[in-house]
Parts: sequence; C-alpha cells; structure tokens
Amino acid sequence: MNDGYFLGISPKQVKRKVLLIVTFSLLVLQMVFSSQVNASPSAQRLAGNTQYDTSSVIAKKGWSQSDYAILAYGENFPDALAAAPLAHKYDAPILLTENQNLTPVIKQTLQDLKVKNVFIVGGNAVISSTVENQIKEIGINVTRLAGNDQYDTAIEIAKQLGTIQKVSVVTGGDFTDALSIASVSAINNSPIILVPKDYLPESVKSYLNSNIITNSYIVGGTGLISDSVASEFPNAERISGTEKYDTNIAVLKRFDVNYDSKTVFIATGNGFADALSGTAYASKVSAPIILLSNTPSETTKSYYKQRLTKANNVYVFGGTGIIPDSVIQGLTTIAPTVIPTTPVIDPTTPSSLANPYPLNISQTIVVKDYSDDYTAQVTVKQIIRGQEAWTMINERNRFNSKPKEGYEYILAKISVKLLDIAGGKALDLNGNFDFELVSQNGKTYDSTSVVNPDPDLDSSLYKGAFSEGWSAFLVKTDDTKPVLSYGTKYDGSGGIWFRAYNEGVDTTPTPEITPEITPEVTPETDTSHSPQDVIDVLQDKYSTLETPIGTLNFTYSFLENDHDTLPYDYSIKTDWSGFAPYDLDHSIKISDSDKAKTKELLRGLQKNVAQEAIKLTPNKKIAGGFYHGFYEYPNLRVGYKAIRFLSWINFNFNASAYDYKSTKVNNFQWSTSGDNFKW
Repeated sequence: MNDGYFLGISPKQVKRKVLLIVTFSLLVLQMVFSSQVNASPSAQRLAGNTQYDTSSVIAKKGWSQSDYAILAYGENFPDALAAAPLAHKYDAPILLTENQNLTPVIKQTLQDLKVKNVFIVGGNAVISSTVENQIKEIGINVTRLAGNDQYDTAIEIAKQLGTIQKVSVVTGGDFTDALSIASVSAINNSPIILVPKDYLPESVKSYLNSNIITNSYIVGGTGLISDSVASEFPNAERISGTEKYDTNIAVLKRFDVNYDSKTVFIATGNGFADALSGTAYASKVSAPIILLSNTPSETTKSYYKQRLTKANNVYVFGGTGIIPDSVIQGLTTIAPTVIPTTPVIDPTTPSSLANPYPLNISQTIVVKDYSDDYTAQVTVKQIIRGQEAWTMINERNRFNSKPKEGYEYILAKISVKLLDIAGGKALDLNGNFDFELVSQNGKTYDSTSVVNPDPDLDSSLYKGAFSEGWSAFLVKTDDTKPVLSYGTKYDGSGGIWFRAYNEGVDTTPTPEITPEITPEVTPETDTSHSPQDVIDVLQDKYSTLETPIGTLNFTYSFLENDHDTLPYDYSIKTDWSGFAPYDLDHSIKISDSDKAKTKELLRGLQKNVAQEAIKLTPNKKIAGGFYHGFYEYPNLRVGYKAIRFLSWINFNFNASAYDYKSTKVNNFQWSTSGDNFKW
C-alpha cells in the first residue's frame, strides 16, 4: 500500500506537474499561432488626398534624400509609362505634377529630398515650360526627355539607359501592361518600349538597329500588339492573359525569381497614377506590383497568398476611395461556393428579350438565310457600368465624350468564336455595331461612337478563330436591367439575348449551353425612311467629332439610285471639314499617336453612320463612306475628282457582275479597294 503515492510522488505534486506541463504546452501553442499570424503582415497604405499627395508620400517613404527625381504628368499616362527604368538607374522617385504649374506638394517634396536634378518626361504640351522654369527657380537642373509622341518619348528615355540587352514591349494605348512589367524592367535595366498595335514607329526601328538585343518581352495579347509587330523584335516572347489582371499575374510569375520575397505592393488597375509613382519604389526594393480590380480573381488571390507566406511588408498605393479595405481583406479569403440566384437555364428554351441569359453563359447562334451561313458561339463575360466604365473609356482616349445628361456608360466584355462559316469567308465583327443595347422597357438605345478600352471587340474572324474585347454603350442611369442582343432581324425578332447587368448573377463560369437558333427568313417589307429623314438623323447625331487634331465637322448626302447598272439602292456620302486626310498619313506636325487615334475615331464614326442608315432603310443595299468631290477647274466645271476613304457596303460584291440584279443585301463590310487612303 502506498497511501496515494505513485513512484514516490504525492497526488498534489502530480497535479502541479500536470498543470505546469499544460501551461507550458499552451504557451508553446500560443507562440506557434502567434508566429503564423505575424507571417501575414497587415497592409500599410501609402496615400494622400490626390494623386500628387500620394506621389509625395511614396517618394518620402522610399527616399530620405535623392539627387535625382523623375517628373511626369499626373492627368494622363502615355509619356510616363517608360519612366521606371530611368528612375531605377538614378535611384530616383517618380513624382507627378499638373500641367501648367508645379504642384505645391511636389515642389515641397523636391526641396525636402534635396533634389539636384530633375528629368521631365514629355513635351511642353504635357508639362509646360512654366513648370520647367519653376523647378529651375529653386535651384534644380532640368533635363527634358520628349519626342513627337509617347512612342518617341519612350525611345528618348531608353537612350538614357546606356547599354541594354533586353527590352520590354507594351502597348502605348493603355497603362496596365507597362505597370505590370515596370518593376522587373527597371531591375534588369531593360527599357520599356511603347508600340501601336499594327505598325512599328521609325524611332523604334532606329533604336532596335542601334542596339544588340538578346531578349524581347511582348506584354499583352494580339489584340494590343499584333504578331507582325512582335516579330520585329529579336527573340520575342509574348506574355499575356485573358485580360489585364491575368496578364499582370502572368508577368509577375514569369519574373518571380527577380523579386525579393520580403515586400509586396498593391495598386488599382483602374487608374495609372498611384501605380506609376509606385514603380520607382517597387524597383528600388525589387518587389512586384499586383494590380487589383474591385473583385480580384482567384488567380490574383492565389499569387498574393503565395507572396504573403514570406513577406514582411505589404504596401497599398492609394486610399480607400481607390482600393477599399474590403478588397484588401478579400485577397486572403477563400472564395465561397456561389449558389446561383438566377433561374435554371433550360437549354431547349431560346433566349429572348423577356428571357435574356446571364453572364458567362455561352450561346450558339446558327444563322442560315439568303445572305449568311455561319455558326458562332457568343458569351458576355463581364459588365462594368458608371464611373468605373467612364474611367476606363476616358483613360483609353481622352477625346472620348463624356456621357450625356441622364446617361452613363456600360462596358461589356464579349467573346465570340466562329465555329463555322460557308464559303471560306470571314465574319466582320464589331461589338459596338453588331450588338444592340435594349432598355428594360424594350427600347433600343442608339449606338455610341467612342474608342473602346483595349482589347476592343473589332476584328475579322475566319472559321475557328476567336476574339474577345470590350464594347461600349450608353444607358439611362435609372435603367437597371438593360439587355444585349446579337443577330436580331430588322424587326427585332430572333437573335440571342444577354443580361447587361450584374444583379443576382453568378459570375463563376458555368458549363456552356448551346441552343441552336436558326432565324427564319421573313418576307421583305419596305419600312424605309425617306432620304431626308436619314440625313436629318445623321446630321443630328454625327455632325461633329472631337479628335486629338481638333473638332471635325461632317455633312451628309443620301442619294437614291434609279439605274440597274449600279449595284445598290442608296449611296450615303460623308463630306468633311476641319482636316485634310493626306495629313493623317504624312504630316510631320501631327504625332503618329494622334494620327492613329484620329483614324480610329473616324472609323468608329463611319461604322455608326452605317449602322444608323441600315437600321433606317432595312432590306436596302447601301454604299457609303467618306467622300469629297470637286472640279480641278471649278469655273469651267472640268476635271472632276473625288477623295474617298473608309468606304463600306452591305451587299455581296461580285466584280464580274457588278450590277443591281447580281447583288443581294448582306452584312456590313468595308469596301476600300477604290479608296484613296487605306485606313
């Protein structure tokens, strides 16, 4: 008998030892869990009330003193996109300023950091000579790097980097791809070269010829930089995703080994200013910049969580008005299983105005009538509306018009795959032209003439080809449930229909539903408006166009044909004033960028004119385009000449039988073989 003792230890001592062991275990567990929590640092914001304040905050976070600074325009992005490698070379912050005066907070920042030299990126039209003089007045040397446009300016910046081996190539029409690769380009002393989609500027060609380049990284898909342009760069490697945020992550993953694991930066992908200022700081500490939408994808979340496992610091560029706290917090949460709140789609029930299909539900339309024979798969993937849509449209082209009173923009991301088409033809596709926005009350909205954000849904598709891009529409602000239609007849029947709103929609991609919809050919009825009616509508809607080269003015003539030797019912001629078409190809006073933007706006206007005319004169064959006729000797009415460009038709063209009886109504198509300018 041991009187309650076990191995010589009293029960009281056993309890004490057990308590000590339990207490010690709890302390160990607390330390373990504390270390796990600390492994996910809280995000620190670098932000001010304006983009200029934020620029100053970022600069003072990264530098206590700097001999150099880069100064860029704070209201638009093109000239500044290539600045990060220059900032890295000179260990300099990137600061933003207004156009006509040096922003006071930036002036103070230059003085606080004891800056001695400033590089201004962009010409006097971007940052005025007044700003330059104000910098000089506080004892700072100024070097301006500028060209005729953003492409030339990027090359002037590249020349400052000295010997280079690699180049990063991005579109000059948007900012997200440049911001995605800015940090690693700077780390590797690789210039950021800006290019248009379809041609290589002479300044870029010259730069490539004067350097031995081992690697070229093409950022973005063929909708932004064509294969023909990419092929001009040595050892080109394309890095892209399905949209800009996917491209951002694709770039960061491709160069992951170049980044230090301790720091992560976050910025919005909907505006350029905060991320642009941040590229200098990010490259200084060898860190990536993750771009966010207000609803980050699982791909973005996954990459962020991967970086977070080793990071000590997370910085957010911009305030809660730019990136809400909820968005940051949502990056580390697992996406919940979404229970669709939309009705179950019966694949045997075609979509209609009363039954539009939700987002991310693919529909297949089979068109077989007297002029068309094709099968296409169409999906509306994303809807952006209101201020966010206007921000994207305005940043794409600052000459895009603000929405009129009582209206706002809707952006629809639409994908189209051409599954089959008869005769080996191509399907000419333009989102703003081929899709119609219809109000919740059943009224079709007028099309809008803007330069769409990249990628734009505008291409010609052959069998098996796929295109995805943005299309813009104007909608009344109180119209909460508009719908999009594609392939409807003149009377509004048939076609396929999609919701153009996000309410109650499961945005997780769902299995494809492909009901076959074969429009029946209905007897042609003449519901045409008179020529004067058409002219009145066109003159009311499309008489002026704001462009980078100024305000252009247009007048319209609508002529009826009564000869069987001509293949059409009507011709619509768009005459112009305010510019010379020849200048858009050859003027040395207009930058390549402004030429390209103006041509794009003219192309969009003419498509809208065509859409309006075809809608007002259904079942009629029409030839249209820009046309200006004149006599070489007007007093004698001798030597008649004509200038034409961006010509189009909506009937089948047969060069061997070019008369009225040999043609039938068809889809809109460009017909530029006889044009003076091939735009």
